[in-house]
Amino acid sequence: MTLCPHRFRQSTIFILLIAASAISQAQSDVDSTPELPEPSAHHLPQWRGFNLLEKFSKEWSNKPFVENDFRMIKDLGFNFVRLPMDYRVWIKNGDWNQFDEAALREIDQAVEWGKEHSIHVCINFHRAPGYTVASPPEPTSVWTDEETQRVCAAHWTMFAKRYRGIPSRNLSFNLFNEPVDVPKDIFIGTIKRMADAIRSEDPDRLIISDGLAWGTEPVLELNDLNVAQATRGYAPFELTHYKADWVAGSDEMDVPTWPSVMGQGLFLSKSKTDFKNGQQNPMLITGRFDRATPAMIRLGTVSDRARLVVNADGKPIFDTRFESGPGKGEWKTVVLNAQYNIYQNVFDRDYDFTIPAGTETVTLQVIEGDWLSLRSLSFIGPDGKPDVVQLSQDWSGPASSLNYDPNRNGAAFSGAVDRGREWLRETTLAS
Repeated sequence: MTLCPHRFRQSTIFILLIAASAISQAQSDVDSTPELPEPSAHHLPQWRGFNLLEKFSKEWSNKPFVENDFRMIKDLGFNFVRLPMDYRVWIKNGDWNQFDEAALREIDQAVEWGKEHSIHVCINFHRAPGYTVASPPEPTSVWTDEETQRVCAAHWTMFAKRYRGIPSRNLSFNLFNEPVDVPKDIFIGTIKRMADAIRSEDPDRLIISDGLAWGTEPVLELNDLNVAQATRGYAPFELTHYKADWVAGSDEMDVPTWPSVMGQGLFLSKSKTDFKNGQQNPMLITGRFDRATPAMIRLGTVSDRARLVVNADGKPIFDTRFESGPGKGEWKTVVLNAQYNIYQNVFDRDYDFTIPAGTETVTLQVIEGDWLSLRSLSFIGPDGKPDVVQLSQDWSGPASSLNYDPNRNGAAFSGAVDRGREWLRETTLAS
């Protein structure tokens, strides 16, 4: 379950669902083959396992599945594999109305190995007729084109007929991988059509739909369709996708920390009086600066123009005007906001300053112009390594008050939003 474009190595087995507690439990069950749990659309088991990518992409990954993968997964105590596949690998000569029986038999074999090794197999259309998050895009849309919907439903009907009678504890269908910008009503209608097609051949098949927004947002209306849901634990994103080469800009991500602190990175000027949430106020950092401390900000977006001032105990140590515009400049990407007829360019660039020894408080504030965003703030600790606090662009959040102590065990920054195990549980797990 990934974001586009995809450039995994063919041998990669990508972890899908795993918890630290599962590993210790798995090690104690190595010699046993427990019966697979019974799933339902309204209560999925705690499957734990992997994506197998043998048929992930027609261009570079179209091989038979490997039984030794199933053996190894079972021996490690896991009970789940997902097969994210490209529909083009099982059609003939690019004709999506013709199925290639030889390719389908290789998928049959994976389903059989799942039953033999007590591993649940989840079939997923990573690239479906008319939909993919990968490159190149599909020429038509399964969400809006009638003929494409008919073809996609026919593909699911084929699989439903092929595997009719296999219990849902052994096999499930996961319709589309991580739908992105689809209006909810259109999305629900398409899911219903696929589910109806499957149930016309196999009424009892367990059907799973990913949520919207790359699988991060559940669609509760699917409960009425008796369709289960799969969402994603991409939180915090800069940790789960650090240096992921299929994510734009990942090669310039700051090194993530865990647990971590997330501060407010959106800075509005005092002139924006229509905002009452305190983002016009300065970010305040109190702490121990026993030595001159090199610091660095990662500038994100500048809306029109903005003057950022950093003060140490009330005295400016960094005072810079940033301005977006057309053509070449300090920015990486030119963005024209047509609604307001202003440039909101993405700088994605570091700027340095030094905090004098003996400083007790540091403030950051936009004092003129429109607004800007900072992606991160870094202080160089006594050991010469950067202490980094990641910053969000949250329009509803006030300015942050942070504390900095380079000698503290664990994270040097505290305050704002402390992102740890409890934060993850509260923000990503449904009750």
